[in-house]
Amino acid sequence: MKQRHHWMLLAFVLIVGLTQVSLAQTVTTEDVLVSIGKTAESQVVLNSAPNGISSYTFTIRLSDGNFADVEKIILSAAFNKAANISISPDANSVTITANDTDGMIGPGAQNVVLATVIFRGTALGKSTIQYVPNQLTDDSGGSVNTAKNEGELNVASGPRQPTIVGGEDAIVVGEQVKTPIILSEAPGQGVKNYRMKVSFGNRDNLVAKIVGVEFIAFNGSPVINVAADGSSVDFGATDSNDAVQSGDVGVILARVIISGQSDGVVDLQVEVNSVENDSGSLSAVPGQNGSISVTSLVNQAPTFNGELPANTTKVQIVQPTLSVDIDDDLEELNPSSIQLTVRDSSGRSVSFNRGSNGALWDGRKFSVNLAQAGTMLAAGNVTVTATATDETGNTGTFTWTFEVEGEGGGTTPPPGGSDSIEAAVAGSDCVIDDSEIRNAITLWILGQEVPGTGQTINDTKIRELITNWILGQRVC
Repeated sequence: MKQRHHWMLLAFVLIVGLTQVSLAQTVTTEDVLVSIGKTAESQVVLNSAPNGISSYTFTIRLSDGNFADVEKIILSAAFNKAANISISPDANSVTITANDTDGMIGPGAQNVVLATVIFRGTALGKSTIQYVPNQLTDDSGGSVNTAKNEGELNVASGPRQPTIVGGEDAIVVGEQVKTPIILSEAPGQGVKNYRMKVSFGNRDNLVAKIVGVEFIAFNGSPVINVAADGSSVDFGATDSNDAVQSGDVGVILARVIISGQSDGVVDLQVEVNSVENDSGSLSAVPGQNGSISVTSLVNQAPTFNGELPANTTKVQIVQPTLSVDIDDDLEELNPSSIQLTVRDSSGRSVSFNRGSNGALWDGRKFSVNLAQAGTMLAAGNVTVTATATDETGNTGTFTWTFEVEGEGGGTTPPPGGSDSIEAAVAGSDCVIDDSEIRNAITLWILGQEVPGTGQTINDTKIRELITNWILGQRVC
């Protein structure tokens, strides 16, 4: 009896500890490695959403804004229908407010991408990508408190002397892009005025055309001469307010406005004619070329990957969780169109959609917990077919197979609807005894599979098992 009390005390400690761990939801900003003039992305990811996500407001801020700018924000289909994005005037931070109007991020969602931040490298150096929360609300209206895991932005490559760098951008045919012209570092005695030329190296204005220039750092006495065929532009301006001083880094002098014409890649040649410093002397500042990539917009059907159980593998459980990642090139997936159809060796076929029992769509992954759905698979080959349609009517289809080893089951769940882990732990009497809970705790600690199930015990499941053991409840 004394030994059982010790185990009950240990179980209590584990339950309390696991409850605290479950509260440690974390928002991560991913690391970024980028070059001067180029762009790279950092995803803002919430590791888990036990109660779903309804809305959020947060700011992403660079601890040192000298080395990169916030260029653009991309939101997933879950959040892009009701959002407000505000990039600060100095481009060092962005505040995002968004709502999951369609309820895509439901309870139990994992690795939820709240936003993708596109950064442009402007000067060599490092900065922390800070996450500053304002509010994060779950589906019940409750506030979600999170820990932070803040990544690092590292602009690691580029010229190590004052250079005017052309940006690298991708554009769709028929659209425009404002490509930056960046002064990596101001020369001694700053910059008073400059004159330069930007052109397509192969003079191929069939791929893209230059249509104008937008001055950024300063715009005194502006000069803009765009070639009639759009293949080049001569421009310059005067710093009448002493905006750029010696030692300043990552200065965007201007943005060249470019229109995409047809598929292809063109060099963006940067020719510096003159840079005059504040004393009236000329500074030797070279140019570094950029590039423009132009592609036609073709709206593709949704695609699928990351299927589980993996294609052609074998499992020893009759109620596995089925899942597949679904991507759409334009982020226009219609969640209500998603369907997963399962056909086992008996010839029985069952279909699941977003509203089915055990189904979950988190904006990236569609999964079905067959135990929760009350569906058991017969032994033998199982075929799963996933379909999804985007807002313009393009439908994607993906099929994979796996094998259920052993005796298998039918479409009716066992008494009480218990899953294979609980039944395996409890044994034939369906009640978890002292030795069985000790074994379960050991398997959970070691991360080992429960024999005969092919599954491991997660934090939620060990809490359930311990509670069933303490109360002496039947689990099957």
